[in-house]
Amino acid sequence: MKPIVFTRRADAAMRTRQFLEPLTGQYQLGPQTVTIQLRGEDTLLLVLPGQPTRELIPARGMTFDVQGLAGFSVEFKKDATGAVTEIVFYQPNGTFAGKRR
Repeated sequence: MKPIVFTRRADAAMRTRQFLEPLTGQYQLGPQTVTIQLRGEDTLLLVLPGQPTRELIPARGMTFDVQGLAGFSVEFKKDATGAVTEIVFYQPNGTFAGKRR
């Protein structure tokens, strides 16, 4: 018998416009400006200068995996009022935070 593999699926709400739209905008990451865009009603895109545009795949909470880049993910942080104010990049070479512009 083959082993049973369980794969965690992200909450379906992470694919709704209502959830995704507040995450869009520009974030300052060191000298670079990172842009998060909404494509259609259910897909976030990561745009970095000089790099291919990447889709963000819902993972859990406010965390998304970067499509095509194993070990790379981004997490959006909210302040006390519930406004998204920061993006955190988790990469094999470190963790990097950027403030919303």
